[in-house]
Amino acid sequence: MTGEEEARRQIDKDWSKTPSAERRQCIGTVAVGGSPSYVELVVCLEMMRDSRTHREEQRTNGAQKSTSKKP
Repeated sequence: MTGEEEARRQIDKDWSKTPSAERRQCIGTVAVGGSPSYVELVVCLEMMRDSRTHREEQRTNGAQKSTSKKP
């Protein structure tokens, strides 16, 4: 129960900063196949955030490389 309570507090703190598409996807994922869990929701949201951050870093690095190349 302590893990669920901590996960719920974390969700409350970060919910408004999380893109709505990621929130919807994770809610749908967690709701499938049993009792929903705040811990599972936190894990899904963290994975979505990390994936988004990684894609943004790749885009930024790719843009920097293409502008630094000489013709």
